[in-house]
Amino acid sequence: MARAQGIHPDFELNQANAASIAEIVRRLDGIPLALELAVARLRLLAVDQIAERLNDRFRLLTGGRRTALPRQQTLQAMIDWSWNLLDEKERLLLQRLSVFSGGWSLEAAQAVTSDDRLDEYDVFDLLEQLVNKSLVTVSYPAAGEARYGLLESIHQYGRDRLFESGEGEILRDRHADYFVAFSEEAAPHLAGSTVLMWTERISLELDNLRAVLAWTMEERLDLTLRIGGSLLYRGASWLFPREIRSWLEPVIEQSRDLLDQEGSRIRKEDFVKALLALTLANGFQGRSDLAFSLAEEGIQLARSIGASRHVAAAIAVKHFQHPFNVPFEGMRELEEAISISRENSFDLELGLSILVYAIALDAHGNWEMAMPYYQEAIEISRTVNYQQFNASIFRAHTRLLKLLGSLDEVKKYILPTLERYEALNHRRGLLMGQSALAHLLRQEGDLDEAETYYRRSIVGWQELGHRSAVAHQLECFAYIAIARGNYEYAARLLGTARETRQQLNALSEDPREIEELALAMERLAEAMGEEERDKSMAQGELVDLDSAVEICLQEIPDPL
Repeated sequence: MARAQGIHPDFELNQANAASIAEIVRRLDGIPLALELAVARLRLLAVDQIAERLNDRFRLLTGGRRTALPRQQTLQAMIDWSWNLLDEKERLLLQRLSVFSGGWSLEAAQAVTSDDRLDEYDVFDLLEQLVNKSLVTVSYPAAGEARYGLLESIHQYGRDRLFESGEGEILRDRHADYFVAFSEEAAPHLAGSTVLMWTERISLELDNLRAVLAWTMEERLDLTLRIGGSLLYRGASWLFPREIRSWLEPVIEQSRDLLDQEGSRIRKEDFVKALLALTLANGFQGRSDLAFSLAEEGIQLARSIGASRHVAAAIAVKHFQHPFNVPFEGMRELEEAISISRENSFDLELGLSILVYAIALDAHGNWEMAMPYYQEAIEISRTVNYQQFNASIFRAHTRLLKLLGSLDEVKKYILPTLERYEALNHRRGLLMGQSALAHLLRQEGDLDEAETYYRRSIVGWQELGHRSAVAHQLECFAYIAIARGNYEYAARLLGTARETRQQLNALSEDPREIEELALAMERLAEAMGEEERDKSMAQGELVDLDSAVEICLQEIPDPL
């Protein structure tokens, strides 16, 4: 601070520049010399401008000079000095390690960086030497296996050297191949007893996976599809749906025209699985109509290549978008998916198909027919232990427990389930559980506790970009307000929710939600009169969804 004030006497740390200052310190690894050089740039640049230019920190901090003597005390000179103390093989490994993002394991380093110039034993020995010289960092995460990394300044320096050497694209290809193989190895483990261990492994490699996706989107669409068809389709609870869409939407669009081209590297099965991953991402955000059409495309392509497993999965995912409104031909499709899955022992696809079939029967009023399908789906979920499926089955299980058991039994089921989803970082499952518990508490009359859970879940659905789920949470806040006698406040929330649903073409199809909303409208009409209710709802329609969420996060006002 004193150095900065020596240049600008009125300089101070405040809310406007705090984030940029923190970013500068992080990106420069807290190195005192580097920070002093950054402060010197305040003569010409604002703090946020310095932060923006740190991708080429050496030119920024040394005034554009690429070489300097150690005594000149520049960041470039300091790292040059350390570099020059290394032998040839140490330099070679260090620059090759810069291809990783966010760290790496010993196994990954040996697979990606070794060749006829550096064998695997060289990598092992040299890595230890680079750690001893403080050029490579080492940590031991809870999973146990050592993780290695580079300070960001060293990382950029090594990356510059890597591409100057002409090896940049070769190493980037090796890095991509390794993590595509890692994705395909991980996919089968995202269900069953090993899911937690593999979820942790994937979380450690997220920066590497993101780097590979960014690279392959430009150069190798087939590899992007292979990652999408393994990790993202099988389970991407560690990514936000909007991020999955950002990867897969352009790749799917570009790949469609290449499917039938002679010599294309793109495999139709990878395309189908990536298409279903994109379907799920859209469904998780409440973009049901788009998800429905993508799943239909997946069904047709899967049929054309004889991929029966993906036919069954795509049918289940398609009708899960509108499970309360499945037409006759849709019921026949679901019966086909159930038959395919039973005949081939596709347990996950069977569970999904049965679940959607049960919901559809229930919505048509065939509760007695639906119940054995619900129970079978729940039993399959215990065997399969696939988190996306288990999250989807959550509501079915709570409904069964309510109808066949007691509210206490529902709570005993929900609370440990919440803990499991939190341990897995499974956002959608956690939010569904929080919402289910909030609904239960509200129906029991415990409004304060219900409100606490709704505040958590509404923010989570907002972060996921699931706007129709946020609209439903607003409706639930309105029901609490009605129970407390805050009728005008409730009507405004219902107005915002109604406008949001209409914009999204996402009116609820759940008979229980429709019934609860109709009852709330009746109570408001009785308390306020229809004219005043409709006037307040019209005012709520003018409030945007994010502003309404902010209102809900405040204390619900007492009635006047």
